[in-house]
Amino acid sequence: MNQRLQSIQKEIAAKVGIVDEPTEAQQELIAKMNETLLQKIFVLTMQKLSKDDQEILMQKVEDADTSEDDINTFLTEAIQGYDAFVEETVEAFFTEMNEFIGDQSA
Repeated sequence: MNQRLQSIQKEIAAKVGIVDEPTEAQQELIAKMNETLLQKIFVLTMQKLSKDDQEILMQKVEDADTSEDDINTFLTEAIQGYDAFVEETVEAFFTEMNEFIGDQSA
């Protein structure tokens, strides 16, 4: 997922017209948009999980020894089609962002 998140950051930068080295303010904007997207994915993921799986996920997140791969494995096993769900959520985010900034080309 880390590689996908880096790709998302580049997509965000391109969508808001940042093609060169971003300024500090532009980097902050990209980071905030990325954070918003991650929060959206988290909330929607939690809604898809059972109460028991929500508790397991929170334990994994709080455990310093749990890797990102461990969490991804758990989520792909707990939610059928999790990777596709994440991709759909990302696409919906970009659609909403395009509508907000008035870009109809996507």
